[in-house]
Amino acid sequence: MRHKTTKYHHFPIRLLSVFAVQAVKWLRLQSRTKRFIEPTQTTMRTKYLFYIAAVMLFCSFQELQAQETTRPFEGEFYNEEYQVSLHLNFHDKDIEVKGQEYLGPLPGYFSAKRDTRLWLIVEAEIENEKTAHATFINDFGSEDFEAEITVGEDGSLTLKRINGSTLKIVVNSKYVKLPKSLMFLRRGL
Repeated sequence: MRHKTTKYHHFPIRLLSVFAVQAVKWLRLQSRTKRFIEPTQTTMRTKYLFYIAAVMLFCSFQELQAQETTRPFEGEFYNEEYQVSLHLNFHDKDIEVKGQEYLGPLPGYFSAKRDTRLWLIVEAEIENEKTAHATFINDFGSEDFEAEITVGEDGSLTLKRINGSTLKIVVNSKYVKLPKSLMFLRRGL
């Protein structure tokens, strides 16, 4: 059975093709006539350039939205309360960690604003579009833990430690143990 579509289903594609055809016609006309471009033609030229730019902006926005929904385990996520962040790319596993280049590309890492040490993600597996599992190890290699990362409805991430060492950071020369579950919000786009 054929899928029903609304009459506006292909509107952006049709709009792009109409503007492209009009721009090509205008360029052909300009190449045939070698006379001075009158002010009205300059105005039309500006309109066409504006339309083309608007369509390109619309298409790039649509692509960005699609990427955001199809790659939830990619990007930078931040927890304001503890001032910690997660840098992830579980899809391509290609994050180079500064100062840890000898390890090669990794799926991601955990960092703190007030602590120079890192927790590196050495293994990551996406279970489904809302859940992933990861293995973290500190940058000395002395402690590790496994965690489950889930995506919320608003695009936030929840990091829940399943087993292993306690996640801790240094603040004012003292260790601070972080809770078993932390929520992160996507940082800037």
